[in-house]
Amino acid sequence: MAFFSLKKDEKIPFLLYLLQEIIDQGKLTIIFVSTKHHVEYLQQILTQAGISCTYIYGFVFFFLHFLFFKK
Repeated sequence: MAFFSLKKDEKIPFLLYLLQEIIDQGKLTIIFVSTKHHVEYLQQILTQAGISCTYIYGFVFFFLHFLFFKK
């Protein structure tokens, strides 16, 4: 695990660098963001950069847990 201190305008380019150059292409990676807007924004950026991604919103995640534990 690593932590980086970045300026706001450096975050997306650095994330793309990590995903394209540092993290093995076959590895799954989880990225957490704070809002639904950020999720959709990041998904668009990753897709435009040619990085395959799937996303899930917090509410959907908790709803799926509810359905799973209800059984």
